[in-house]
Amino acid sequence: MQDQASKERILHALLSGGEVSGQSLADAAGISRTAVWKHISGLRDLGFSIQAGAGKGYRLLQTPDSLHPLVVRPGLTTQTLGQTLEYREEVDSTQRVLRELARDGSAEGCVVLAERQMRGKGRRERGWDSLPGGVAMSVLFTPRLAPDRISQFLLLAGVAVAEAVNGQTKIRAGLKWPNDVLLQGKKIGGILAEMASDAERIEHLILGMGLNLNTAPQNIPPGIRDSATSVRAECGGPISRPRLVRDLLARLEHYYFRLLQSDFSPVRQEWLRHNVTLGRRVRADTNNAVLEGLAADIDHTGALLLQDDSGTTHRLLAADISLRSKE
Repeated sequence: MQDQASKERILHALLSGGEVSGQSLADAAGISRTAVWKHISGLRDLGFSIQAGAGKGYRLLQTPDSLHPLVVRPGLTTQTLGQTLEYREEVDSTQRVLRELARDGSAEGCVVLAERQMRGKGRRERGWDSLPGGVAMSVLFTPRLAPDRISQFLLLAGVAVAEAVNGQTKIRAGLKWPNDVLLQGKKIGGILAEMASDAERIEHLILGMGLNLNTAPQNIPPGIRDSATSVRAECGGPISRPRLVRDLLARLEHYYFRLLQSDFSPVRQEWLRHNVTLGRRVRADTNNAVLEGLAADIDHTGALLLQDDSGTTHRLLAADISLRSKE
């Protein structure tokens, strides 16, 4: 922990710009100049490009496109989300890691980030393995709301992801109810919500997000290229993953606080702006039946209102949705 704190102080000093002397870095971190060199080497191992010149000090030339806390934390503006960051280069599931941390008493806002996720889960326990250059992330909330409001968090997270992606691209991200993020009609990400609760309130809720960001087109498996893509593939170049994570956490926190302070209406209005579901004919596969009809609206709880061909309206809290042609 002390080494991590020293690295953070050195990095903070380097981020101020220009050349910084070894003695200034030593003073900032409260360590010796020999220890400064050790930490500079450690930062280089993480991908930071740091120039050193005899008698000229150190200059930060470039930061890596990494999800390591040393890269993500500088510039993070949140009050709660991401104040505790857990990082893994490779993990079976960020949801599993955060579930264990929550049981051990981790505070609200704890975030688990992974470069690669090998056995992640989507809806109905389907596998979701992250692609190279992606982001696997789980965020802990303790909202103390009624359990039936869990679906609102899927839509809240979708809005935050779409806005964060739109902030770095010229292509507008779309939201397919309940938990898919699309670019150019293809999936770039999915969202999963898990909770522990009693009959009256949520004890904790974990939002998991898997996003295909800087995956090169050739690294998208051929079997899913018709339905899945990446931001890089659609925009022609990479985006900053650490910047996107910081922006995503800030937007998540913004809409989460609004949800706690008022109701679902502000989130619903933003979701409607990004949605690509309503007004389309859809096929909905629920646990009990398969329905077809018009996706008419989402209600104040986040449920989808589907009107079938007989004119009957079905209220769906969860379903796998396939979009049909526009009407």
